[in-house]
Amino acid sequence: MQWLWVTLAVVQALIFGRSMLLAGFFAYLIGWPVMLLMLVFGPKKGTWERRTAALEAFKEEFEKSNRPEGYEEFETVEDLMKQLEKK
Repeated sequence: MQWLWVTLAVVQALIFGRSMLLAGFFAYLIGWPVMLLMLVFGPKKGTWERRTAALEAFKEEFEKSNRPEGYEEFETVEDLMKQLEKK
């Protein structure tokens, strides 16, 4: 039953933007009251915004690194065909 509380506390910490390691550790030591403490203190402000911004920056960097040489953005099929004709 103790591992159930640890798992639930870690999931709740992820959702609330708290430290998952600390929540899991304290849930292992104390048990289910850790989940009540997280409910009382509530979610951290700005955590989801920071996570979303970091994921967006990672996505943009990943897309830039995987583009072939000479790739340019295009709006229509004609623009794409012009790019391909240059080669």
